[in-house]
Amino acid sequence: MNSSPESAEKSSGSRVKSGFLMHLHRKGIIYLDERNALLSQCSTKGLYIEDLLEYLDLPEREVYERLAEFCGLPLLDINQLFVSTELLSMIPAHELRQMMILPMYLVNEELTIACAMPLEQKSMLHLKKNTGLNHFIQVLVPFSELTSLLDQYLSDDDRGAGVQSIIARLHDQIALGISEKHGVDETSLPIIPLVNAILESALKAGASDIHFEPRENVYAVRFRIDGQLQEMFSLPQMAQDAVIARLKVISNLNIIERYRPQDGQITIPYKNKTIEFRINFLRTVWGEKACLRILDRESVRVQLLTLGLENDNQLPLIMDLCKRPNGLIIVCGATGSGKSTTLFSMLNEINTEDVNIVTVEDPSEYRIDRINQCSVIKERGLDFHSALKAILRQDPDIIMLGEIRDLETAEIA
Repeated sequence: MNSSPESAEKSSGSRVKSGFLMHLHRKGIIYLDERNALLSQCSTKGLYIEDLLEYLDLPEREVYERLAEFCGLPLLDINQLFVSTELLSMIPAHELRQMMILPMYLVNEELTIACAMPLEQKSMLHLKKNTGLNHFIQVLVPFSELTSLLDQYLSDDDRGAGVQSIIARLHDQIALGISEKHGVDETSLPIIPLVNAILESALKAGASDIHFEPRENVYAVRFRIDGQLQEMFSLPQMAQDAVIARLKVISNLNIIERYRPQDGQITIPYKNKTIEFRINFLRTVWGEKACLRILDRESVRVQLLTLGLENDNQLPLIMDLCKRPNGLIIVCGATGSGKSTTLFSMLNEINTEDVNIVTVEDPSEYRIDRINQCSVIKERGLDFHSALKAILRQDPDIIMLGEIRDLETAEIA
């Protein structure tokens, strides 16, 4: 153990309570005399988590596991966090630093906040006054990780940074590292807030896909909006590997593998709902390219009436086709043009208790009640052709095929 900690001016949000010291003593982490000395400091000068960590000389996560055990709060790590940049403006930045908290997401008027220590009643009342909310969920994040996040998310003017301002900071930090000839420390770059801000920006823009594209001299980000790809941001090329690594981490993929294609999935909370991203990595001549397909489960609840069918005859025709007892409807279109949304809107019209609807998809991206959805698993021998043959023995009323890729499937269809 190190010598007794001396606390300089600290954030009130990292103050240690005496009950936690008692818990550490009961668990055999500290001796009786150490507990008494630390309790004395608690009641006089105050004891803070960063000082306690230095004093204990134990791995930070081990101490935080004991803290989570003591206070009954979940313990997260930096890779499990998604912070909505929109929420940062709800609380002044100096107060975020003072309380050692970071707002993560808002769902059903309940704000989830990351904190270094459980918040005191006074801080909770202050949060209610600042945000106008009454319900909060606290999650613990180790002090060093939360400090790093606060530094990355809060820009120099102490406001939540948008994509362009984060990119500007990226350029500045890279230029500084090059000019001072000590190299660029990728771990210090604001990559986490950058990736989160880009994902949020795509959701706000109504994009269906996000492309992170390596090029000879720049790292481009493009969104597909209304079926058309649009270049949105240009990132410094030196941030390319760090961005790809971050995307792999949050999609639980192998960050070491850089040559084989990989598929994964990201799930984030956004505006009272859950958004999923299907992600694929592909090696190109300039490095790895990442492509994310945005899967908004709410979009499959869209009704035909709201699809924007312009021709007066189109809607009645489609409604009539949906309700016919037999026949074949083929929906064609470019990537991102709304094929899935159209198909599921049609299924929503006829999804009643008296019909058996079965789908075959690759993969099954949305979940709809009462519809029997089947995902293609080629390595297990379940392809469109074999799935369709089996479905014909399942007493189906309506079958929806996600794709018709081969002659046999087309013939059965």
